[in-house]
Amino acid sequence: MTNTKGNDDKRSGEMDSVGQLINYAGAREGIQAETMNAARRNVTAHWENVVATQQGRGGRRITHWYALAASLIVVTGAALLLAQLRTTPEVILTASVDHILGDVFIDDVALRPGDKIPADARIETDAESRIAVRMANGQSLRIDTSSELFFHSPEHVSLQSGAVYIDSDGAPEHLPILISTSIASVQDVGTQFQVRLLNATLIVGVREGSVEIAQQGQASRAIDHGRFIELSPMSQGEERLLQHDDPSWEWIKTLAPDSAAPKSTLEQFLRRYADELGVRLRWTDIVSEENARKIEISGLDEDATPSESLEIVHAIADFKIRTDNESIWATVE
Repeated sequence: MTNTKGNDDKRSGEMDSVGQLINYAGAREGIQAETMNAARRNVTAHWENVVATQQGRGGRRITHWYALAASLIVVTGAALLLAQLRTTPEVILTASVDHILGDVFIDDVALRPGDKIPADARIETDAESRIAVRMANGQSLRIDTSSELFFHSPEHVSLQSGAVYIDSDGAPEHLPILISTSIASVQDVGTQFQVRLLNATLIVGVREGSVEIAQQGQASRAIDHGRFIELSPMSQGEERLLQHDDPSWEWIKTLAPDSAAPKSTLEQFLRRYADELGVRLRWTDIVSEENARKIEISGLDEDATPSESLEIVHAIADFKIRTDNESIWATVE
């Protein structure tokens, strides 16, 4: 009588060894337990098929040579399956390109509108180039000339030099973005703000909302809209009033998204214009707002800046605007 128990014990022992080999080989991070279990089941089925085939050819007793060969096949099959499972890690995309002025590269590859920016990518602009991107979480981020920036994740970028402007209007409130520099870190609380690192000075200005600034060795502090501050490694700086027409903000207009939509109303155009200035659009009377919604604007140059588009619209529609430090007041006949 064939000792089935002995054969079963031998098979169990061999399978335990195979299992140990698989466990010892392990899997790279990212392989799910369900996927690993499926691999083990496939390897086990393959092993049993090899053993059954050899038993059918040589009687009910498998030789030591066939046992060794079957084990080698199992190990080889396990290695092949694990190699297939060890796929290239998923690439994390931090942002996509909206608009470019001049030439901007990642690893010697010129960027174009619509291109994706992966995590840990480095972007450097020269004296004639600028770029606007849309972060994966919805924030609009614009990079000035002569700037260097690393995209670590959709929630974190580090500014090495130059300036960035962030508009988080399109992002959920619970997904702020962190701008880290050698002097301090700046995190938005739903806002429009600019961070400029010039030599050993960090300048942070806020148009809308507020930001939280964390400087090493100092308590964090909030900077509210309409204010700016200059920091250095040895100084916390002093808050000052931010003027809406401060010339250091003019560059962001060159990267304004949809500054000249193919077709819109005067009311929509003026709201976009006010948003680019970081102020609120207000009406001198109810009639002006109603009239602005009836006047259609079209045919504007998509490459025109908001100021250039405003001059063109002035020639099309009869309206007047006046600006203070917080608002644009519009009168539409």
